[in-house]
Amino acid sequence: MLNQINLSDIRSFVLIARLGNFTKAAEELDVSRSHVSRQVSSLEKQMGVTLFIRTTRTLRLTHAGQDLYARCEQALDNIDPVSYTHLTLPTIYSV
Repeated sequence: MLNQINLSDIRSFVLIARLGNFTKAAEELDVSRSHVSRQVSSLEKQMGVTLFIRTTRTLRLTHAGQDLYARCEQALDNIDPVSYTHLTLPTIYSV
């Protein structure tokens, strides 16, 4: 099932982790908030893990989310460095 993961879902996940916010990531990608939420839900379902701990006030990466973020961040930067170089906001690495 992991071979069916969509690169767009990974890009959205990384951007959400970098920005710490679904809405800001959706705005950056020029899509709806519900779209990026569905992408993350799909990714979580395909991987069988929870990637974010979501509350009404906070968004944090789980351990699985931290692991995936670390693996994907560098790979995406190598694939398309222009898309992510302007983002200098801190990541959400607290659990």
